[in-house]
Amino acid sequence: MEQNNQTYNKENLNTPADTGVQQDIQLLPLSHLMAQNFPPIEWLVDGLIPEDAVVLLSGAPASLKTWFALEMTKSITASEKFLGQFNTKPTNVLIMDAESGERQLYDHLAKLNVNPESEVYYHCCNGSYLDKDFVTKLETECWDKDIKLIIFDSLVRFHNANENDTKEMSAVFESFSFLKHHGITSLIICHTRKGNNLGFARSMDSIRGSSDIAASCDLCLSINRSE
Repeated sequence: MEQNNQTYNKENLNTPADTGVQQDIQLLPLSHLMAQNFPPIEWLVDGLIPEDAVVLLSGAPASLKTWFALEMTKSITASEKFLGQFNTKPTNVLIMDAESGERQLYDHLAKLNVNPESEVYYHCCNGSYLDKDFVTKLETECWDKDIKLIIFDSLVRFHNANENDTKEMSAVFESFSFLKHHGITSLIICHTRKGNNLGFARSMDSIRGSSDIAASCDLCLSINRSE
């Protein structure tokens, strides 16, 4: 192949450095993939919250993200349609609150008329970071209490990483991936920058921090508050 009067061949192409580690590569034909019989996606909230997933809920400050998540919690645990439109699959829910505190969380749930006897659990955090030990204990508690959905409010409160650093944020999201592979969905509330009220695409671009935050999720939801 010639390009710009220079001939390229295998010898003058850059090749990866030899790491000394032998790796096996198995190339499969497309027919192998298309012969698979994958089970259908199961939804905790139809079209919004899948089972075994990492879901991001983003929006500008004061866009009612917490209210949205708590109303969803009420619908799931009461086996009711969310917002009167989306079917739900009942499961127990854990609210990991690092934003509101007990008094404000109480006020929110009381105003939503959430049944005190519903299978909702909460943990008000104060500097609880998602390290390996914490997430392992969290997973154990969830399985003991049959919790399949955890709401993290909000992302910035659960880590001390640099949100603009792709590598550091990728390490943070390994915790959510761990929960996902143990059958627990994470709904992560995340702030966008102020002044963002211009639709979903702009909301995704305006998520604070690295683009790896949205890329690490299975599904991204965005809330815009009408003025």
